[in-house]
Amino acid sequence: MMKWGLCALLLLSQTALAGLEKYSPLVVADQNPSAPAPTNAIRVTYLGVNGFQFETDDHALLVDPYFTRVGLWAGALNERIASDPNRVAEGLKHVRPNVDALLVTHAHFDHLLDAPEIMRRTHARLIAGPTAVRLVTSFGISGTSCRAVKPGSAQRIGPWIIHVFAGQHDRLFGKVPFTGKPALSKPVKASDWAVGEPLAFVIEASGKRIYIDSGGVPGSLPDARIHNVDLA
Repeated sequence: MMKWGLCALLLLSQTALAGLEKYSPLVVADQNPSAPAPTNAIRVTYLGVNGFQFETDDHALLVDPYFTRVGLWAGALNERIASDPNRVAEGLKHVRPNVDALLVTHAHFDHLLDAPEIMRRTHARLIAGPTAVRLVTSFGISGTSCRAVKPGSAQRIGPWIIHVFAGQHDRLFGKVPFTGKPALSKPVKASDWAVGEPLAFVIEASGKRIYIDSGGVPGSLPDARIHNVDLA
């Protein structure tokens, strides 16, 4: 049933996304993206899907970086999938070399698949839920490079203070996709990348506060959670 639900979503996606061009006036291009990030400010770069890069001074933080872009049918039909090192290398050309950490909001493949390869190339740490950490370490990444976090905790890495909250994943035809147990060994199929523990983060640096969530469920955020946030 889930497989056919995902297939139906793919067929509807062209129509659902057709109106996104109305938001284009809200996009402001960086006039000098190769320049260092300004002091006492945060530069935000969209990396595609749910991926972002945040920069301040000489530091960078990545959230849900995903460059492989597994084909839609491969994910929907639960086929074998794998990170593409060439696409990761190409994607990292747009990322600062001095990445402090990767934040991952949940463990689905379109958020976590490229994390092991990115960590090897950038030597960044992983901050994510226990399921995501378990999946990443199955690829030979040292557990000392990973921090399994829970809602209510706070982490400091370089200039960043990262507050962790419980998140929610949006539902597809009433269900969250791939909610089963994660693979006990290295994940092979799309469903092996189980959702795990959806998280949200408030990121503080340079006097700014940024909120980013796992699934963007309307009406699910208490006001106190995004109090005095500059960007969400």
